[in-house]
Amino acid sequence: MTDEAHSPLNFILGEMVQVHNAGLYYAAITIALTLPDICSKAMFEPNDENYWKGVQARYEGWCKKYLATRLPSLTPRDVWALRGGILHQGQAFGHPKSRFERIVFILPDKGNNQFIFGSMKIGNEDVKPVSAISTITFCNAFLEAAKEFVVTTQANEIVQKNLEGLIRFRPEGYERYIVGLPVIA
Repeated sequence: MTDEAHSPLNFILGEMVQVHNAGLYYAAITIALTLPDICSKAMFEPNDENYWKGVQARYEGWCKKYLATRLPSLTPRDVWALRGGILHQGQAFGHPKSRFERIVFILPDKGNNQFIFGSMKIGNEDVKPVSAISTITFCNAFLEAAKEFVVTTQANEIVQKNLEGLIRFRPEGYERYIVGLPVIA
């Protein structure tokens, strides 16, 4: 059984924190948006044919369970739409399923202040509102949600088995393929 301190997910979570702290905000947002995919996929047996049939449903379900109270201004569908826009189109706007015209990420100031502005209505009724949120608040919400997932699924054998297969830093190489050299595998 894997506890939070020793979870294979920690490599990915640590990378998100490190790139955010280095000022690589787009990379941090991208990693954050992959966490519901990674965690919700871990609930399935590797050969379960149903895994691919409901990607949006399982992503939104994970967001509802672990993320909704941490990002109350965004619905699971908003996060799904943002995922599609950022990961597949490089955009934080214009997704037809989004309630917002655009999501604006506010970068940290020197005091690392966190902001959640919710949505702002600009223009007339034909224009969707804009949502603004700090990168710190956004990434921390995903970080805490993923940590909760690890804790609440400690006894789930399928999850634990799947988490062991996650990509991570392996200082001595990877099994019989590359030995003696540090790799990410």
